[in-house]
Amino acid sequence: MTHTIIKRDFIPSIPTPKSLIAKASGILALWYDRHCERCQLAEMSADRLSDIGVTAEAARKEAAKRFWEA
Repeated sequence: MTHTIIKRDFIPSIPTPKSLIAKASGILALWYDRHCERCQLAEMSADRLSDIGVTAEAARKEAAKRFWEA
């Protein structure tokens, strides 16, 4: 009779508090950057929007998004 040894390579990892804090702070930084960029976009003149190749309608739609929306 042959015995088979099953090797288990999968060990579920439990996130450390440090990694959770790093992920959360990264998400918060991303959200803050989006908020700031959208505020700046909303304040741009038509000439500046034209310089960067964005229509006024596209700028309005982007600026109206909530900070968590990509």
